[in-house]
This record gives sequence, C-alpha cells and structure tokens, in this order.
Amino acid sequence: MSASGAREESVRRAGRRFLRPILLDRRFALAVKAGVAAALAWKLGDILPPDWMAEYAYYAAMGAMSVIYPVVGDSFKEAMRATAAILIGTVLASLMQWFTWPNTFTVGLIVLLAALASNLRFLGAQRSWVPMAALFVLVFSGDPPRDYVLAYTSQVVLGAAVGLGVNYALVPSLNLTSLGAAIDNLREEVIRQLRQIQQVLEAEAAADDGTLAQAVEALELDRDALRDSLEEVRRSQRGNPRARRYLESRQRLRRHAEGLGRIAFLVQDVGVVLREFEVDRYHVLEGQLRERTGRAFGAIADLLEQPADETREAAEQAVLALMDGIEERTFEDRQGRYLAGVVGVSAQRCLQTFGTHLAPPGGRQ
Repeated sequence: MSASGAREESVRRAGRRFLRPILLDRRFALAVKAGVAAALAWKLGDILPPDWMAEYAYYAAMGAMSVIYPVVGDSFKEAMRATAAILIGTVLASLMQWFTWPNTFTVGLIVLLAALASNLRFLGAQRSWVPMAALFVLVFSGDPPRDYVLAYTSQVVLGAAVGLGVNYALVPSLNLTSLGAAIDNLREEVIRQLRQIQQVLEAEAAADDGTLAQAVEALELDRDALRDSLEEVRRSQRGNPRARRYLESRQRLRRHAEGLGRIAFLVQDVGVVLREFEVDRYHVLEGQLRERTGRAFGAIADLLEQPADETREAAEQAVLALMDGIEERTFEDRQGRYLAGVVGVSAQRCLQTFGTHLAPPGGRQ
C-alpha cells in the first residue's frame, strides 16, 4: 500500500472510531427519528384536506415528536395518552366557550381546570397536553370552535400516528448497547473494589470505615443502573420486530448482567464483613489467613479482567487455599468462624457464578 493509501485508510479508521459511538448512541437515534417523524408529519399535515388544514401542519409535527421513545411499546402507549389528553383539553375549552369568551378570567380558569384534569393518572407523561389543548382551543378557535378543534385534533393525532410508524420502522432500538455499557461499568467497578479489598488485606494498617463504606455505595449505584438497563431491555421487546433476530445476543447479555449483579452483591457482603474485621478491630483475618484472603480476591479480580482458563485455574487454587486456611484455623469464638466463613463462601460463590454466567464460550462451565 502506498503512503497516500495508508494515510487514507488511517483517516477512515479514525473516522469510524469517532462516528461509531455517536451512531450507536440511542440519543442520536432518537434525535434522528424525531427529525424524520416531524418532517413527514408536517408534509402529510400540509396536504391534509380541506385546504385550510395546511395552516395547522405544525401541530402534526408536535404530535410526531411527542411519541418518539426508546421503547416501541412506550410510543404506542404515549400516543394513546396524548390523544386522550388533547380530547380532554378540547372538551373543557369547548364547554367553556358555550358560556363565555377568552379574557383574563377565563384564560386563568381554563388553565386551572385543565391542570386539575391533567392529574388523571392514566395520562402519564402526556398530561401537559391537557392545559395546552384547552388554552389553544379557547384562545384561537373563534366562534364556533368547530373548525379549529377539528384541525388541532386531526393534525396532532396524524402526527402521533406518523411518529409511531417511524419509531417502529426506523431500526427500533432494543437498548442492548446501553445494557452492554452498564455491564462494562459494573464489571470495572467490581474489579476496582476487589482490588481495594486485596489492598486492605495486604496493608499493615486497618482501613478506615469511610473507604469500605464508599466501596459498598459505589457498587450499589452501578447495580441500580444495571437493573434499570435490564428493565428497559425487557420493555423494548414488546412490539419490536427486531426482538426475535437478536434473541441470542439479548439472552447472553442478560446472563452476563445477572452474573455480575450477583458477584457485585457478594463483594458488597465482603465489604460489610471487612468493616467488622477492620474498623472494630475484631482480629479474625490475621497472618497467613489474611494473606490468602487478599490473594483469593485479587485472583477473582484477575479472572473478571481477563477471563481465561489460566486465570480461572489460578482463582480456583487461591479460593481453595483460602477455604483450607479457614478450615485449619482455630478461632477464638463462633462469631469469628462465622465471619471468616462468610468471606470464604462469598469467594466460592463468585467463582461459581462466573462459571454459570460469565465463562467465555468454549471455556469450562
């Protein structure tokens, strides 16, 4: 390859590295869908008969944008909610026009009534359409309000239908990218906390309570984010034409997420137990047992960081040595044996969970 060709290839690779995260970002996808839906809705609203309906085509664009959601099923639900909210606001304003006209008092009154009506639970995130529809119909519809009400409701419902179609047809997201990112974040945090546990056990001085408490809290935040991502993926399957095609990828990511969630919970347990050991100066992990414990959790961190038969075998040997050390150790009381047992069993269960949920294809289960 010539020098100019090599430079061009380098530029293309750099461009792909720069653009790929943007194109895969669901926020970018939603922005594109919203733009396409608004443009199509405007165009269709502009040709909707009779001719005077074209004056209100912007309501179609508003309706289209309001139902673009990451989950296809949510888009349908929100379209129904938006339609119901608009009808409620329109009915309120039309009834008021039977008795009065727009003025300072009636504008305030219709917004008050519509705001109260918008608290109906089934309206959800589309509740803001109620006061907006009521105000627009009262102020702009004229007397009688029939033509404006027809144009307003028709255009918004048309836009919502267009938004639904675009969201369904234009690569509906399964949110697997966000789930993968949440899995990676939790894995990195689990590895970091396992390394911290190893450092605490290898240090001569006891760790302070704040360090261990922060470790537990950090894992909890990432576990919550992972649970939210799993729930979003579950909801994304409903009504999504791509769900069957990506079934295997979805199951694999879900298995990894569940496995990491369990390991994170076990690491949190170890962090809590270490607070008993370290902060309260309850001397259970000392000498060789303390070294074996640190080595075992360091080996588990190595395994999560670089899953392979070699790292797995090293982790198994380190955990086995820890369990042997607990079995051989003579403890001062029952509580000491119990707390040490919790640490050892947690290490064992981390390995078991790796085998059932996280082991790479072709590796030992």
